[in-house]
Amino acid sequence: MAQITYNKSLSSFYKVKHIFYVLLLLCISLKVSSQDSIQTVRSTKKIEILWADVWEVNANIEKDLQRLLGNVRLKHNDVTMSCDSAYYYKDKNQVKAFNKIHIVQGDTLNLYGDYLFYDGNTGLANVDGNVELIDKQTHLYTTTINYDVNKRLALYNHKGRITNAKNTLTSIIGIYYASENLFHFKDSVTIVNPDYVMKADTMDYNTQSETAFFT
Repeated sequence: MAQITYNKSLSSFYKVKHIFYVLLLLCISLKVSSQDSIQTVRSTKKIEILWADVWEVNANIEKDLQRLLGNVRLKHNDVTMSCDSAYYYKDKNQVKAFNKIHIVQGDTLNLYGDYLFYDGNTGLANVDGNVELIDKQTHLYTTTINYDVNKRLALYNHKGRITNAKNTLTSIIGIYYASENLFHFKDSVTIVNPDYVMKADTMDYNTQSETAFFT
């Protein structure tokens, strides 16, 4: 059963913190979906191609484009990505991947979807279609998600559903801080437990302690 805590000072702290990230990530999401993401000035590690059944390079079509087909596996820092097929832009350090997307980070976080755009310079991933994020016992389902692999931070703003232990939570907007086991929910938030149903406009939920914080 989830514990429910009312804490004004803690809620105010989280509210300011999360509103900042909502505004920041909403701006970032526009850049992530763009084909011409702005490259950061700091040096970055290139995305590695671990495997592809077919690896095509055709400078006549596009000099920077490499086409990968079949059992594609990629790696960037501590993140591995797999898919059915992908376009790899070596100079831009970007990947567009299609079908059976699977992103793995660390020992517990798995992210699935139908389409992926990943920018290796910023560490930002946009995953669309049948999105499922799994971290330990927490499952998040939504249609599109922006994930920052450096901050281990995920954002959805088109409605999401989260299952954790006996609790099911839904909201229009959600931010998941994987390193803190913390969700911040905004807009039409509902938590359903076998013992109760609670609704709120804004809520924080710790997946490890199964505790909900609300104002």
